[in-house]
Amino acid sequence: MTMTLAGCAAPAAYTAPAAHSDEPVTVAVVDSALPHGLAYSCFTIDRPLETTGPDQRPAHAEGTISGLLDLSTNACPAWRDRVRVVLFELPGSATTATTDLAAAIEAAQRVSPDLLVIPLTAPDSSPGLEQAVARHLAAGAVVVAAAGNRPGAEAGFPARLDGVIAIGARDSDGQPARFSAGGSVDVFLAGENVEFIGAAGTPHTWTGTSAATAFAGHRVLMALLDGRSAADARGQLTQTSNSTPTERKR
Repeated sequence: MTMTLAGCAAPAAYTAPAAHSDEPVTVAVVDSALPHGLAYSCFTIDRPLETTGPDQRPAHAEGTISGLLDLSTNACPAWRDRVRVVLFELPGSATTATTDLAAAIEAAQRVSPDLLVIPLTAPDSSPGLEQAVARHLAAGAVVVAAAGNRPGAEAGFPARLDGVIAIGARDSDGQPARFSAGGSVDVFLAGENVEFIGAAGTPHTWTGTSAATAFAGHRVLMALLDGRSAADARGQLTQTSNSTPTERKR
């Protein structure tokens, strides 16, 4: 069983609401490895499973983190000290075993995240993957996952699992993108030629459901920082975000 990266880019800018809660928010990201030595000026990224990342930049995970934190400018956001980002890296940068994906999601339980962002998709599920995701949901985490670059097909895993918010991509016209999975998708967000600022302050563009997933993660993060409950943050994303109606999995 293999798992493929869901995309190669990151989300569009989003204006954050004023934060009203002083509670810190922990975000776990399950993604490919960052390049060795890569560092962000505004944030420290914890890497408990640190592996050797690819030499080329931007790495997939760099786009995810930049989009999650809305690094669309070089300015550090005022809420940076209230967010902890922990990256659980998978070996390799293009494909990896589904067992590795399940193991990384399982490992993320160590930090009890409020938000779990999975910009990856596997064609099939497994008991280990389902159990790892279920534990996060039972603990109250909001879980968002890429539906996958699977033109017209059902969302991959873990996006298709109950309780996970499956994220598809919209094109520049606001329609479901031609490359995006279309079935069992909960929310479609911008995922075509979206821009982000990399760790070194360099602008990049990204296309894929991974990009849309990073954007979704940012929206949930802003809601949590605003003092909303996990249920409210989830509802805000699935009910009031700029989504396109589809056949949903629930």
